[in-house]
Amino acid sequence: MTKPCKIALIGLGNYAHFYWRALFEEAQRPISVIAGVDPMALSEGHGLGDLFRGKGIPLYADLAEQIAKDPADLYILCSPLHLHATQVQQVLAAGKSVLCEKPAATVVQDVDAMIAADRQASGFCAIGFQWSFSPAIQELKNDILAGRWGAMRQMKTIIGWPRNHAYYGRNDWAGQIRSTAGQLVLDSPIANATAHFLHNCFYLLGDDVRSCAAPTTLSAELYRANDITNFDAAALRCTMAEGGEILFYTAHCIDDEHPVQFSYEFERGTVTYNVAEDSANPVEIIGVHQDDGVINYGMPEGDNDGKIWQCVDAVQQGGQAVCGPSAARSQVLAVNAGQESQRHIVQLPNVQTMDAEGVPLTFMPGLLQDWEACFAAGKLPSESQLAPHYAAGQTIDVAAYQAFPLDF
Repeated sequence: MTKPCKIALIGLGNYAHFYWRALFEEAQRPISVIAGVDPMALSEGHGLGDLFRGKGIPLYADLAEQIAKDPADLYILCSPLHLHATQVQQVLAAGKSVLCEKPAATVVQDVDAMIAADRQASGFCAIGFQWSFSPAIQELKNDILAGRWGAMRQMKTIIGWPRNHAYYGRNDWAGQIRSTAGQLVLDSPIANATAHFLHNCFYLLGDDVRSCAAPTTLSAELYRANDITNFDAAALRCTMAEGGEILFYTAHCIDDEHPVQFSYEFERGTVTYNVAEDSANPVEIIGVHQDDGVINYGMPEGDNDGKIWQCVDAVQQGGQAVCGPSAARSQVLAVNAGQESQRHIVQLPNVQTMDAEGVPLTFMPGLLQDWEACFAAGKLPSESQLAPHYAAGQTIDVAAYQAFPLDF
C-alpha cells in the first residue's frame, strides 16, 4: 500500500483556505498534512494558524527550519508573489517537490532561475494555473499540437473582476509595484487575479505540456483608478513568433463583473468560451471546425483542486506534473514587458467610489463597455478612438528580453 503523501503548506493567507478545504474536506488521495509555514500564523487568532493548531499540526516561521526538521514530500506554496522564486528553489534544493501558486515569480530572471533549478532537481516544480491541469485544456492543447486547428491567427480574451478597497488593503503589496519593505512585487490584474487567462493563451501554443509559446513583441496600455502605485486595468497585444497575435483585456476598477470570455481564431476554425449572464448551465469550451464541425472540449472549471492530486500522483509514481516553470514563463515575461511598455501609468478620469455591500469600490463608469468594444473590434483602447485618455504604450522587443530592471 502506498504511504500517504506528506504535505506542507507554505503561506497561510487568503488563498491557502482553498487548499485547506481540498486537503481536509475533499481529499482524493491518501495524504498527511505535516506542517504549516508562515510567521504571521504563529500568533493566536490567525484563522488558518488556529486551524493548524486545532489539529496538532506544527507551525513554523521559517521554511528552512521546517525542511531541516521534518521534510515533506510535496510543498504547496501560497506565499506572497515576491517570495515564490526563493522558496521554490529552497524546496527543490532539498530534493522535494513543490506546487507553487501563480504567478511563478515577479520577474523573468527569477523564473529562469526556477527553470534551471527544476531541471537539475530530483523533485519537480509545478505552477498552479488550474486550467492547465484540466482535461478540457489538455485535450485542446493536444489538438493544437497535432495540427488539427492549423495556425493561430488571433487569440483574444476579456475578463472584468471588480476589486474593492478591502482587496487592496489586505496586505502591504496588493496593487503595488513594491511592498512597504521595498521588495519588487509588480502586483496587477495581469500578474495575479486574472493571470490564469493570459497564461492560458501562451500555454496552449507551447510545444508540450510543460512549455509555453513566447511572444516576439508586446505593447501594453496600463490604467489606474484606485489609490495604488501600479495599474488596475490593462490591455495587451502580443505578436507571436509563429504568427498571429494575442489580445488581452482585463480590469478591476469596474462596477460589474465580466466573466472570462475568449475567442481563439485558427486557420481551420474558432474555439470560444463565453459565460452568458443568464446561463444556469455549466460553461464549456466549444470549437467550430471547418471540417469536423462542433467540438466540445468540456469545462475548464469545476476541478480546481485537480492540480493538487496530479502533483500527489507525480510525487508517488514518479515523473513531472504538467505546467512547470517553463510553461509559466511567458506570463511573467508579458507582465515585465508590459510594465516597461507603459512606464507611466495613465490615471483614469471621472472615477467614482460606491458602496459595494458595505465596502468602498472605486471604478470608472463606462470602462467595461469600452473594453467590450475593443474586444469585439480586436483593437487596443488607444486605437479605438473611444476616449482621448486612452494612450498607447511602446512596443517592446520581447524576443530579446532577458531581465526586468530591478531598479524600476
